[in-house]
Amino acid sequence: RVVTTLCDAPVVGNWDPVRMEQVVSNLVANAITHGAPKGPVVLTVNSDDEQIVLDVVNDGEPIPADVLARLFEPFHRGAKTEPGARHGLGLGLYIVRQIAVAHGGTVRAYSTAELGTVFSVRLPRE
Repeated sequence: RVVTTLCDAPVVGNWDPVRMEQVVSNLVANAITHGAPKGPVVLTVNSDDEQIVLDVVNDGEPIPADVLARLFEPFHRGAKTEPGARHGLGLGLYIVRQIAVAHGGTVRAYSTAELGTVFSVRLPRE
């Protein structure tokens, strides 16, 4: 898969680097697992003086609204993407949310046929 990173400037903030690695890893793995099999995954980081915004975007079928509403709940898993595909425990997105909140930030997801599926993490620099 092609994974592209776009960043407008160096990203500096007061965060736990191991936890930030886990956020990115979980979101990219999720995009690869559930996105279009041949579609790209794009990480975009934008920032200003107070916060950064990390978006992870993938193509594929939109996530149904009822599933989207529960994505960040523990032990919640969406539908299998392929016959025989293995599921995780349903904790990856829950962990992403907990890490974002612990750093004073937020995470949200939206999914449309036109834009793809976007997971957006906002974190204060301090």
